[in-house]
Amino acid sequence: MFVKIEMNNTTHYINKNNILRIEAVGNNKPTIYFIDGKVMSIDLNKTMVEDLFL
Repeated sequence: MFVKIEMNNTTHYINKNNILRIEAVGNNKPTIYFIDGKVMSIDLNKTMVEDLFL
């Protein structure tokens, strides 16, 4: 299963199995921590997130 994230005119498809945890810090600024060490910070005011069942 993947999550589709549209941010800054780019689209990311993230495999949910690669997500270690998600932390919400402050207002509308969740951060995704990945198993491989990558980190993605998301501004929910400028981002569209969809759950995709692929």
